[in-house]
Amino acid sequence: MFDLHTHYASAYPAIVNRSYGRAFPDSALYSAGLHPWYVSNDTMNEAMEWMETQVQFPQCKAIGETGLDKRCDTDWILQEKAFVFCVEMALAHQKPLIIHGVRAYDEILAVKKKWGKKGAQVPWVFHGFNKKPAVAEMLLRAGAHLSFGAAILQKDSPAAQSLKICPTGRYYFETDDQPDIDLADIYQAARAILGAGFEEPEYSIVG
Repeated sequence: MFDLHTHYASAYPAIVNRSYGRAFPDSALYSAGLHPWYVSNDTMNEAMEWMETQVQFPQCKAIGETGLDKRCDTDWILQEKAFVFCVEMALAHQKPLIIHGVRAYDEILAVKKKWGKKGAQVPWVFHGFNKKPAVAEMLLRAGAHLSFGAAILQKDSPAAQSLKICPTGRYYFETDDQPDIDLADIYQAARAILGAGFEEPEYSIVG
C-alpha cells in the first residue's frame, strides 16, 4: 500500500505534503507546492524561491498540492499565478502534479489545455476526489488521474461511484488531512467497490 497524499507522518510508504507557509513533518518522500489557501502577494517571491529549492532534492517526488479554489479568500489572479508556476515546475522537472480543485475543474483543465502535448508529459492528479461520475468522466477524458481518500468508506458517496468508472492505472489512494483514517481501510473499501476489477495502483508516477 502507498499513500499518495498525506499531511502527516505515515506508517506506510507515502508522499507527505509540503506547502509553503505551513508546518510539515519530516519524511522520506514528499511533494512541494503552493496551496491556494496559503499564498499571498507579500510572500509570493519567497514562496517561488522555496519551491525552486525544494524540487531540486530527489526526495521531492511530486509538485503540489496546488490548484484553484473558488471557495477560499485568496485573490483569483494570485491563485492562478501560483498554480501556473507550479505547473511550470512540474514540467521542468518532470514530476506529477497533485491538484487541489474546488469548483474550478473547468478552469484547471483550461490551464492544462494551454500546454497541449507538453502538459500531458506529467500526470495531473486530482486529490481527495469526491465528485459525481460525470465530473470524473470529464477529468478522465482530459487525461487526468484521480486520488481517492476517506470518502470511499461511504459506499454511496460520489467518490465511491466515481471510483467504479475509473480505469486501472488512473486511480490512487490517500489519507490527506485525516490522520485517524487507516490507509488499509481505504484499500479495503476500494477492493469492495471494484471487486474483481481491483488492481493495485501503479505508483511509478512518483518514482
